[in-house]
Amino acid sequence: MYSKPFTSVLIAGLIAGGSSSALSQTPQFAQAPKVDDLLSGWEKALSNLQSLSMECKRTTKDRVFETTEEYRGSAKLLRPAQAKRGIRASLELFKVVGGRVQPDRFEKYLFSGSALYEYSAANKVIRKHAVGQLKAGDRDAGVLSLMFGKSAADVAKRYRLSLEPAKDAYYFLVKVEPKEEQDKADFRVAYVALYRSNLLTAMVELQQPNGNVVRWEFSKIEPNAALDERAFAPPEPPPAGWQLERIPNLKTP
Repeated sequence: MYSKPFTSVLIAGLIAGGSSSALSQTPQFAQAPKVDDLLSGWEKALSNLQSLSMECKRTTKDRVFETTEEYRGSAKLLRPAQAKRGIRASLELFKVVGGRVQPDRFEKYLFSGSALYEYSAANKVIRKHAVGQLKAGDRDAGVLSLMFGKSAADVAKRYRLSLEPAKDAYYFLVKVEPKEEQDKADFRVAYVALYRSNLLTAMVELQQPNGNVVRWEFSKIEPNAALDERAFAPPEPPPAGWQLERIPNLKTP
């Protein structure tokens, strides 16, 4: 199973995406749209996505201990010119304590197209999870499948979607409920706030089965950002002082 933090930001990153040309084609709704209309616009915006860069903030509210944990960082996504090489993605988050970023307390994930690298800062170990190329229609490890060509029809089939009243006139608020058991293990319900002007994502909130709430907020979103593919190169050999640990292949069910 993929790491949930990495999965979560990729969901939001995909929904937030869209190239500059795609944004100009984003439908403008004269009245409240239906969910199907939003999905159609979302799919059109993503069809031309080549790259994405954004800053992100993740807060986790623990229901039992009544604590709030905060991380801040950035996420990037790149679709190479040669589609068969697979999508590249990265996420780097630093813990915030007392309003200050802690540079030595971080989470980092790198998806190279064929492997997911998970950095463990505590013991300086990079875990390599080998995966195959995921394609549209594949069964996969949860909602990460949205990153690999899921159509609007696939999304509507897999999740129960509904429009909710938004507190701000600048957003659409979509409620997402899982239909399948493997998804219900990841989240009970999710809320996605989309900007009305271009369908970019402002916020994603996941309510987990244990009652915890994970909230992602996005800023400085740059569709078609100038990204160097070398930034997604596999960390092999690992940096000095780090070790590489190979994990058995992740297989789709």
